[in-house]
Amino acid sequence: MSRESDALAEVLAAPDDDVPRMGYADLLVARGDPRGEFIRIQCAISNGDVEYLEKKELRERAAKLLSEHGKGWLEAAGLTDKIEVEWRRGFVDVVSLTGEQFAGELGEALFAREPVRHACIRVNSERVAKRIGAAPHLSRLTALTLEGLSGGSVLEPILAADLSALRAANFGTMVDPESLPTVTGARSLANVERLSISGSDIGGEFAGAFRDWRLVSLQTLFASRCGLLDSDLAAIAKSDALSQLVTLCVARNEYGATGLRALVDSPNSATLESLEIDLCNAEAMTLLAECKGLARLRRVMIAGYEYRLPADLRKRLKKRFGRGLRWD
Repeated sequence: MSRESDALAEVLAAPDDDVPRMGYADLLVARGDPRGEFIRIQCAISNGDVEYLEKKELRERAAKLLSEHGKGWLEAAGLTDKIEVEWRRGFVDVVSLTGEQFAGELGEALFAREPVRHACIRVNSERVAKRIGAAPHLSRLTALTLEGLSGGSVLEPILAADLSALRAANFGTMVDPESLPTVTGARSLANVERLSISGSDIGGEFAGAFRDWRLVSLQTLFASRCGLLDSDLAAIAKSDALSQLVTLCVARNEYGATGLRALVDSPNSATLESLEIDLCNAEAMTLLAECKGLARLRRVMIAGYEYRLPADLRKRLKKRFGRGLRWD
């Protein structure tokens, strides 16, 4: 079993590499373990090197293997079939746990056997948040979703940990006016490329958050349903941080034409390729249709009833953005 242990250690050490996974699969297949076939199939599907019909057959075979053996594989990793997981390339890739489970023996057992890269964790107390921040396997995550209590005192011990591997973060409703600067000023999030704070109640607070912006790698920001005001969009528009964004979602908020004008007219928005905004009114949509500075903008999603606008303005928007225009 030492060869298998060594091979599994190589998988855990290089979660993005299929070569160790295939080597581990070979050892399992050699002793008749169906997990080996499952790993091979999911890696082949993920790599895209199979034809459509073959991919369909492989997916059906993988589903059958998972149905027959998935419960046992989870139990070997210290989990029950009641815990939500997603399997990718033959291993548990995404898992949903409580903070106690993640920071406790269950989390230790899971990360000792599976190269989990995305954890969805529910945090219900400051004490649990401290335990999560101290868990060594937190540093292995490339994506992190947090749910539960809001406030800087909850987020701080987690953001104080080594999160250098993290590339995507979703803090949602855990962010409030107190903790927003804690997030945007966190050095530990310097490598994060995709951040969602959608659903947080932070209207009127963006100006302060942008003064200490440390999210130097961020390319995608989701801030929908946050109660953002005109002043918030103006703060975004003035910030150099906007000039690094490729995707910005600020739909379903409370700003009007003034805030949207500031965003559309800002020279910092020149890098945007995808934008999700509120309809506001005809004046705001005219600005969008006529703006010359959004040269890279290819995808626009407008939240609102399109037939509130005059027919000629809808046509101008369609002409400007073509198939990239969507209404929600």
